[in-house]
Amino acid sequence: MVKFLHIYPFRVYQLKLFFFLMPAGLLFLPKSSLSTHIVGGELGYTCLGNNNYEVTLKVYRDCFNGLAAYDDPTNVFIYNNSTGFYIVLPIPFPGATQLSNNTGNPCLIIPPNICVEEAVFTYEVYLPPIPEGYTLVYQRCCRNISIVNIVNPEVTGATYEATMPDSSLAICNSSPFFVNFPPTLICVNEPFIFDHSAMDPDGDSLVYVLCNPYDGADDFVPYPYPPVPYTNVVFVPPYSATNPMGGAPPMQIDPVTGLLTVTPTDAGQYVVGVCVEEYRNGNLLSIHRRDFQFNVTTCASATASINGGTNSILSPAVFNSCDGFTFYFPNNSTNAITYLWDFGVPSLTDDTSTAAIPVFTFPDTGLYNITLIVNPGSACGDTAYGIVYVYPVLDANIMFPNGCTTDSLLFTDQSIASVGDINNWFWTFGDGTSALEQNPIHAYDTIGSFFVELVVGTDLGCLDTVSGVITINEKPEAFADPDTLICHLDTIQLTGSGLGNYQWSPAYALSSDTLQSPLASPEVTTSYTLTVTNQWGCEDTAVVLIDVYDNLEAVAGPDTVICPGGLVQLNGSGAVYFNWTPSAGLSDPNISNPIAAPGASTLYMMTTFISSCIDSDSVYIQVNPFPEISAGIDQAICIGDSIMITACCGTSYSWDPPETLSDPASENPVVFPQATTVYHLTASDSTGCPLILEDSLTVTVFDPPPLITTPDTIIYLGTSAQLYSIGAEYYQWLPAAWLNDVSIFNPISTPLQSITYKINALSVEGCPLSDSTKVSVIEDPLVDFPNAFTPNGDGLNDYFQPVVLGIFNAESFKVFNRWGEMVFVTHDLAKGWDGRHKGKDEKMGTYVYVLSGKSGTTDKAYFVKGNVVLLR
Repeated sequence: MVKFLHIYPFRVYQLKLFFFLMPAGLLFLPKSSLSTHIVGGELGYTCLGNNNYEVTLKVYRDCFNGLAAYDDPTNVFIYNNSTGFYIVLPIPFPGATQLSNNTGNPCLIIPPNICVEEAVFTYEVYLPPIPEGYTLVYQRCCRNISIVNIVNPEVTGATYEATMPDSSLAICNSSPFFVNFPPTLICVNEPFIFDHSAMDPDGDSLVYVLCNPYDGADDFVPYPYPPVPYTNVVFVPPYSATNPMGGAPPMQIDPVTGLLTVTPTDAGQYVVGVCVEEYRNGNLLSIHRRDFQFNVTTCASATASINGGTNSILSPAVFNSCDGFTFYFPNNSTNAITYLWDFGVPSLTDDTSTAAIPVFTFPDTGLYNITLIVNPGSACGDTAYGIVYVYPVLDANIMFPNGCTTDSLLFTDQSIASVGDINNWFWTFGDGTSALEQNPIHAYDTIGSFFVELVVGTDLGCLDTVSGVITINEKPEAFADPDTLICHLDTIQLTGSGLGNYQWSPAYALSSDTLQSPLASPEVTTSYTLTVTNQWGCEDTAVVLIDVYDNLEAVAGPDTVICPGGLVQLNGSGAVYFNWTPSAGLSDPNISNPIAAPGASTLYMMTTFISSCIDSDSVYIQVNPFPEISAGIDQAICIGDSIMITACCGTSYSWDPPETLSDPASENPVVFPQATTVYHLTASDSTGCPLILEDSLTVTVFDPPPLITTPDTIIYLGTSAQLYSIGAEYYQWLPAAWLNDVSIFNPISTPLQSITYKINALSVEGCPLSDSTKVSVIEDPLVDFPNAFTPNGDGLNDYFQPVVLGIFNAESFKVFNRWGEMVFVTHDLAKGWDGRHKGKDEKMGTYVYVLSGKSGTTDKAYFVKGNVVLLR
């Protein structure tokens, strides 16, 4: 069992197809039948009463390109939508009718390769009412390969289907049918309007839409039995069911009237689907689907033309006769069938012709407006216009002389017009050139006989032609010596050439004016013209200029200074010929402007001459040595200092950068940079080689960090302070009082009173540094005790004694235990208590000490009492 689905807008029908044992020829047709030919089709039915129906299948075939014939019989399959396969209708082939090609536009011409046949298959069948109704199906492959809007059209088949509604919706229903078949051809860029409406025998409501055509059979089984599953054809983007052929505007169909409109913009073959939906009481009964092929091509209309132009009223064809009244009229119209000429004679009614190419004799001179109408009386007609000038007689005549090559010859118009004025001329000279003047001047480049023709025209449009032959003879080629220079004291021989007789002019200072090569002795500059005349009287001339020098002055140019290896362009003037000596170091000693590169200072002598005229001059090239420019040696200073730098061996100086210079143009400026600076020197020596040289020196600026010095210090009289100052190489402490060494970085001070020391130092680079520190002296001593001690013999904190800084005179130092018993007493503070009493170790605990004494400087009394912890 094979199942296939076909989806309608409102309902889904599932059809069950059953295979039957049939001959192989019916199941699978041979591959030879795969030729494309399907153009379109539709399937419908009409109720005849008593459950009898007439089934109508229309199949359209391409009878120009299609090779496969109509099937005989053609099988239409009917399915019970509830149970599946029902019956096959083997409809005999009724014959086919070739459709009339119709563009919908009577003015357009049908191309010869458009041919469409229609075969209408009908069959009566008994179909009793059933729930869910019936589906009728016909399938065939394939479509034309030339279709452009679907994918693989040559292997895409077609399915035509009709549905009979559920018996609960309608009994004895007839499907709607389309009234007209679309034209076989529509034209590119031509608006197309077509009535695609349908009729419904039952008077049901109809709605029109553009819809998807179905595919079906393929090239392997082009005529399946039973039908194969089918879906919508696949459109090539951007085409679709609702936009099947593009266009501007694209295709549309009026849902109420069925009016189909489109203006196609591209030629080709397009598959289009149109559906009409049948409604009764708001229920969809059926969808009648037609698909067909539109052939879109460039169409031609009839065009009237007399002489091949547009021949509109503004640019009509023009005819004239200058010697008669009879005219032959061409006809360059296209796509025309019948013709009507009107020759525009106002007094005649029979001045017409229906011939394609007529001959007409006008009754008199004058101007006549003629018309040509193609397809007269038809909506497809067209009109061309012309003007005829009948103005005899125009007598063309010309005059011109024979001549020589390259000569400018005058061509004279001697034409006479009895009517009107001659106002245009067209000359052709027989050598591929032409002119529009009345009396042109023309020259020929080659000898021979040339056909000359003049076409003249009048302001009335009359034309006449006259011609003649002109003979052009060879012109001699005259040559003379090139222009030359001589001295006024000299004589020179002129030389001419060319075939013919010679004539020199003027004859001034010539030995002969008719010789080929006379002697000339002019004292002033003279231009001689040689004329050579041959046997045909053709002449040619040549000119030679004798430039005569009557005074000569040699100028070698100014003296120059260069550097060793340098070059200088010498610029001599005077006559024509030159010689420089010595030749050493010169690029060419025999020209006016050689390049000089002497190895040492040299005096060059220049001699200039022409014939007997000669003069000399000299130029001195001085080669100076290179200057020895120096900026001096590099220097170093401490920040804030300045130093003089000294350049050498120039006469002008320029230092850069100038901001830290006392004088940038000085030989020995003072510099005061705040950071290390490279000073560039540009200098020259006016007494030596004229070069500007460069040198540089660096002034390094040292900026050592400041000294790190002992901060201000407080001590007790009688003690010392360790001082220091770090960051220099050499030191000097001031004043020297109470210091153990004034030239080291860390002296010891034991002052008797407060004092401030100043440190003067030099960095490792020799830069001065300075700083100061204060030592404050307290006169009364400092007396203090520890709060614990450990007399265990480890050498650390074994004795309990006061710490005294300064001068102190002790009177007594006593220690008591907690019962008030004195366990230690001394007058010498250098002796401390060792934690023993009467030769025995005292126990761990807290003890009381008492010290009395006086300051050694101020006699200030001291009484110090406190507790100490003995630890073991």
